[in-house]
Amino acid sequence: MLRKGNLFVRNLRNITRMFHDEAITIGSEQDTKSPEYQENYVQMKCLVDKLKKTVEKIVEGGEYKARERHVKKGKLLPRERINTLLDATSPFLEFSQLAGFELYDNEEVPAGGIITGIGRVEGTECVIIANDPTVKGGTYYPITVKKQLRAQEIAEENHLPYSGGANLSRQDEVFADKMHFGRSFYNQAIMSSNGIAQIAVVMGSCTAGGAYVPAMADENIIVGNQGTIFLAGPPLVKASTGEDVTAEDLGGATLHCRTSGVTDHYAVDDTHALYLARQVVKDLNRQRPMHVNVDKQVDIPLFPVDEIYGIVGTNLKRPYDVREVIARIVDGSRFREFKAQYGETLVTGFAKIYGYPVGIVANNGVLFSQSALKGTHFVQLCAQRKIPLIFLQNITGFMVGKDAEAGGIAKNGAKLVTAVACARVPKITVMIGGSYGAGNFGMCGRAYSPRFLYMWPNAKISVMGGEQAADVFVQITKQKCIRDGKQWTVEEEEKLKRPIVENFERQGSAYYASARLWDDGVINPVDTRVVLGLSLSAALNAPIPENVAMDRVQGEKESLSAAITDDELFYTYHLVNNLNFKVENLLLHCILLFTERRNISKEPQSGFKFNRILTVFTKTPGGQEKNDTRFHDSNDASKLNNVTTLISLITKRLGGPAVTKANRKTVVNTVEPAHEDIAGWSECSALAKVVLLCCSTVGSKSSRGVNASAGKEVRVPTKMKNCRTISQTDLLSHKKTALQYRY
Repeated sequence: MLRKGNLFVRNLRNITRMFHDEAITIGSEQDTKSPEYQENYVQMKCLVDKLKKTVEKIVEGGEYKARERHVKKGKLLPRERINTLLDATSPFLEFSQLAGFELYDNEEVPAGGIITGIGRVEGTECVIIANDPTVKGGTYYPITVKKQLRAQEIAEENHLPYSGGANLSRQDEVFADKMHFGRSFYNQAIMSSNGIAQIAVVMGSCTAGGAYVPAMADENIIVGNQGTIFLAGPPLVKASTGEDVTAEDLGGATLHCRTSGVTDHYAVDDTHALYLARQVVKDLNRQRPMHVNVDKQVDIPLFPVDEIYGIVGTNLKRPYDVREVIARIVDGSRFREFKAQYGETLVTGFAKIYGYPVGIVANNGVLFSQSALKGTHFVQLCAQRKIPLIFLQNITGFMVGKDAEAGGIAKNGAKLVTAVACARVPKITVMIGGSYGAGNFGMCGRAYSPRFLYMWPNAKISVMGGEQAADVFVQITKQKCIRDGKQWTVEEEEKLKRPIVENFERQGSAYYASARLWDDGVINPVDTRVVLGLSLSAALNAPIPENVAMDRVQGEKESLSAAITDDELFYTYHLVNNLNFKVENLLLHCILLFTERRNISKEPQSGFKFNRILTVFTKTPGGQEKNDTRFHDSNDASKLNNVTTLISLITKRLGGPAVTKANRKTVVNTVEPAHEDIAGWSECSALAKVVLLCCSTVGSKSSRGVNASAGKEVRVPTKMKNCRTISQTDLLSHKKTALQYRY
């Protein structure tokens, strides 16, 4: 019987598992034959084809003559060097290919003059930084510096090993400021101190500040008769000292390998140098940490990935269900949605991408208060569970208007923004549509430090849409004309709006944003799953730090430290006694808030004078004494029973004695100094008063007839007027208690 029972349970589990998989699999309702789908497909395909042609041109590098001259010297082109360095089966996730695109007037700087990305070397994921000498001789533009710094940031954030003269006409843009060229050497020093390996392969000239790159690396390799390292080249040496010297004698491979010791390995050519670099990586003795459970078996999505073209399209005003996109990205199209019926304009849930667990936050319309609260809850869940977050951004912003403001959209939106900022798990953002205004912040825009941020070619990013901006300008100009007594015509309106809309469209395009490194690359939508998989793999090389304990609503502890007047506390006392709500929830919340307060210096004798704290509740707002023995009779056993646990917590936190049944009267009455003697009292006294007040109402019997026990509702006497049940939402609406009780 036992064997049959086990067999039955095992079979039942199999059935349940199958049912569960089917229950969380996203079905597709997309009609691929519809005219709308076909139109979207063609539009998106055109954008993708344009992107491919642009990237193909950029990948060629500098001018033909420069590339030809480079090859004649027996050197490999920069992308050939990367291919030689990487493992044969390794993909290369290149960053910001459009960097510098149409950024400088009459000057083309393909890929910003530098190639950066992530690939595998001897099985180890590394950040690759390769200067392109065919672009302006390898000189640095401001965008070159910015791109290199971004690559270093990626290496540092994700704990990845990385291997890697300024344009004098723009020296003011690359040299002096904090985030200019010198910052790269600062980053090298910090990464070295953090144990992040750095390997330099010198295949050309490293002059001036560039000489620090190999000098500060853990190991470096130099190519004979080709690589040079010096702070000042032969022309500058001649100008400064009058000395005639060749580049090879001044800083060549022989000098640095045999005499100065600046370099560690001598290579005969590019191929040999890259072979040596692979051996260096092999000897790093690096073990990849694993912080999440990764599925060994990976299921592909159930639907063709290119259907994304027809689902999304280029018309950002045309709505679609973002679940259709998710179904074509996640493993097996399985997506366990979180709060599916609440705040429906934000889709949240758990899935796997190439076996990696992720939490997905995706826009499905404008953000309302409910959507923001839902997102806050979900982001904090993922942060607590150390699950990486994927943001699929297609957001016009937060809801505006009188009703939205009355519903607390500003506060609720701030909660989402705070949760996103404080979540310390890897965050990856993909802009699959519009990214406007504060919605960009709530959905982890660039300012919120996602590990990686990518854009689709149809994406737009701006403080607001072009038409909305034009309407604002029109309204202002029209009102000014009316005030001045001038006539306003439709022609004038169109004349004013047209250039504004065109300018916003140009500046909000993915090309404009990527050229300025507002993202890490514009990607083909069909590559999204692969790009996310590579990004997750790279991000999980770094340990996921412990998240700072956060309340469900951020910032509550700080708001509770605000000054609360005695009159407000008196009002709170009457509110507690005249309203019907679950006391245990409020009590638990207050205890947690108090014990999580900012550090209060501990003193052996510290404690609380119970009667003094509650003095305020024995007075009317005018200061007259009230005859309420509940707060004065320290021998009242029921009161001591109610506060014993709380006082134990408080006195323990402040260094006082533990409260037991035997000594509780002593603790309450004799071991407590005046509040002036307690360090930090000015910051927490009001909160302490509120906590003790709430505690004193639980399980007590007062002359007012309040009778309750922990976990039950406080019963309000029938003789009291205006009795009603208060909910958490109702509690928030009370102006004077908003500071004390927030959920």
